[in-house]
Amino acid sequence: MRGGLRAFLCLLGVCAQASAQSAQDAPTQTWSPGNPTTSQLEDEVQPGDEGPLTDGVYGRLDGDMTAAVALGAAVGDARSYLAADLSLHYFWTVGIYANLREGLGGDAREFERAGGVGVEVRPLFLPRLLLDMQGRSALLDLTLDSLSFGLGAYFADEARPTASSRGVELSLGLSVPLFRSANGPFIRLRGERRLGSAADESSESLLTMQLAWHGIWASPLSSP
Repeated sequence: MRGGLRAFLCLLGVCAQASAQSAQDAPTQTWSPGNPTTSQLEDEVQPGDEGPLTDGVYGRLDGDMTAAVALGAAVGDARSYLAADLSLHYFWTVGIYANLREGLGGDAREFERAGGVGVEVRPLFLPRLLLDMQGRSALLDLTLDSLSFGLGAYFADEARPTASSRGVELSLGLSVPLFRSANGPFIRLRGERRLGSAADESSESLLTMQLAWHGIWASPLSSP
């Protein structure tokens, strides 16, 4: 009886040793998800192909008010001017402006000094944002959205007795950002048309180029 038990224990030991040896000799296997089951399409988007994505806003919703100050020069029909502008817009879209044009020399028949006030509209920003038509270029987006139309009145010092001292001012403007942000410097181009009375033929066209600085902040109007 004792001999049979000893033989049985020896047999168990041999089996355990053989099992351990077999486990060591077996090749190690790792899990693999396998190969893709679909082929790539010609225009399929690959990782890294999306480019530098932007939110299309560039800081314009950090506040509801945008103030800008601009300095530069304007060229009229027969005279050059020093040009200074101030503007204030609500959500970049609709606002008011004031400007001053100081004559630098030229034909004495034209105005020596003129100032203007009016309203200005930038119609592209909010529709493009709501329709998700913003692109991947801050330069292009901000330039397109800066397209503006202005209507106001001017008041001038007459350089000749028959010149009108007031009239209507129309404008068309465009600004190019120097950085990828609505806050900061812009190069501003603006075409203006002053319409005096028909009797004195005091109308004049101006082309203005300025360096402008835009600042955005939250006013009490945006507080809940």
